[in-house]
Amino acid sequence: MRRGTFKLSLISFDFEEALTEILDLFEKEAQHKVVLLQTKYAPSFPSFVTSDKQKIQQVLFTLVSSALDALEYGFIDITVAFDVANDQLSICCISETGEPEILPVPMIVRSSSGELGLSLCKRIVKSLGGELEER
Repeated sequence: MRRGTFKLSLISFDFEEALTEILDLFEKEAQHKVVLLQTKYAPSFPSFVTSDKQKIQQVLFTLVSSALDALEYGFIDITVAFDVANDQLSICCISETGEPEILPVPMIVRSSSGELGLSLCKRIVKSLGGELEER
């Protein structure tokens, strides 16, 4: 890794499976805290996407972990969409309450969670051609 950049390993992978792998890591903690982990996929979401699977999972792990740390009960809602015409992936992570919003950029991750690891996630998402915003 050069300063401020990441080496990307772009592969075609099953995004739903990759997200499920991350959510499975938090299942017991979520049940203990009475937090519901929800996922929603847009009808046009493809079976496979091309990106850096490991880095996407690192971002998802950090977002879910931060959101779960901030909650004692409630929900974490992850909505995923893909604009095939523009080759754009959108991920929206909302914890407890909030309005999900899918924005048309190469990759957007929205989180209302804490700061844990988010600066690294911002750099990863930027290296993938997107942006990470907090609310």
